[in-house]
Amino acid sequence: MDRDVEAWFAAIQPAGTQFAGRRPREIQVPAFVCPSDPPSRVDIAVGNYGCSMGSQAMPANGAACTLYPSHLNGVTGHGSSNNPSNISGVFSRYHWAAKLGDITDGTSNTIAMGEIRPNCADHHNGGWHNGNSLWTSTVPPVNFNTCRGEAGGSPATGPRTCNSFDVWMTSQGFKSKHTGGAQFVLCDGSVHFISQAVDYQTYQILGARADGQVASIPN
Repeated sequence: MDRDVEAWFAAIQPAGTQFAGRRPREIQVPAFVCPSDPPSRVDIAVGNYGCSMGSQAMPANGAACTLYPSHLNGVTGHGSSNNPSNISGVFSRYHWAAKLGDITDGTSNTIAMGEIRPNCADHHNGGWHNGNSLWTSTVPPVNFNTCRGEAGGSPATGPRTCNSFDVWMTSQGFKSKHTGGAQFVLCDGSVHFISQAVDYQTYQILGARADGQVASIPN
């Protein structure tokens, strides 16, 4: 098995990349990285694509933010459940993921994955290989700034705020360095750019797989 994993990583690395002696978690997979957002770590391989829990309850670390306490139908905080009735979107933070039959609002109307920025969230910064890294919610608006070292982003010192790197209500959301929005994959496999100015309720409906409401990607 170890030889198979090493062979797979060797095959996906650019020509001339040194693989021998490196652990898989240290290998940066080019396909997992958006060219507009260079990797934020050198010790652990990170990626720019996260799984959608949809409109999920997202309590803030230390109750540091109360901007977005509402959600459509994801009742368990941070998607920490394997019970599908507790999860709004198509992935939980744990091991559960939706079957096609669970996506009753329609695969062309439900977000499956979207862009994330590892430098903007403590869990996302844990690497694409980390089972506790890629859980992401539509509750914070697209591109809500929690990025370290960027104007308006995570504060360097002082108490946590809604813009902090580790305040999950806002940090564990979809973000990109593209102007005005981010790229998303819907459950039918199609890719769409969603504006950061999207109507908030529409965005929550797109995140939820089975709330009985249907929204289309805004033009």
